[in-house]
Amino acid sequence: MSSGNPGPCPSQADLLAAAEAPVPSGALSAHVGTCAACQGTLRRMQGLLGVLNDLALEPVPEHVLAAALAVPAEAPGLEARIRSFVARLLPAPAGDARPAFRGASGATTLAYEAGPYQLELSHLASGALVGRVSAREGELTQAGCLLYGGFETQACELGTGGRFRFTDVEPGDYVLIVESEDRRVVVPGISLERD
Repeated sequence: MSSGNPGPCPSQADLLAAAEAPVPSGALSAHVGTCAACQGTLRRMQGLLGVLNDLALEPVPEHVLAAALAVPAEAPGLEARIRSFVARLLPAPAGDARPAFRGASGATTLAYEAGPYQLELSHLASGALVGRVSAREGELTQAGCLLYGGFETQACELGTGGRFRFTDVEPGDYVLIVESEDRRVVVPGISLERD
C-alpha cells in the first residue's frame, strides 16, 4: 500500500484486467486515482496492449525490422517517444548445453538480442516462463512485462537484476514486451514447445 491510498495496491492481474476494460471497476478506479505507482503501471499496460494490436505472430521480414530500427527516437517538433528495440533470436553455439538458470536443467532456453539488451528466456517443466534482461547501456528500471499469445495475456513487473516470471505458460507462440517509461523491447516469435 502506498501512503494516502484507500487500500492495498491491486495485483498485476487486476491491473491488466482494468487496462483491457473500457471503464475500470469503482474500487480499483478509486485506488488508481490516488496511487502514482498504480497509475504508471496501468498506463504502461494500456500502452503495451495498444502495441499488441499492431503485432503479428508471424515472422517479421528483416527489411521491415531494419527500417523500424532506423527510425529516430525523436522527431523535430514532437515530444520524445519511447525508444523501441525489436529482438532477434540468437543461434545456440554448436554443442551448447547451458542450463537455463540455477536448478532448471532440461528447460528450454532461448537467447535474444535487441539493440543494447540481451534477454534469456527459459520455459520450465512447471510451466513457468522465467527470464532476465541485461543491458550494455540504458538499464531498464521500473519496467512492466507483458506476455501475449494463444488465448492468454499475462503481466508482471521487471524485478531485481532484470528478472521476470510468468506462471502456467502453455506451449505455443508468444510475443513478449518489456517496457519502461522511455524504452520498449519487443520479442516477437517466441515458440514454446511441449517437452
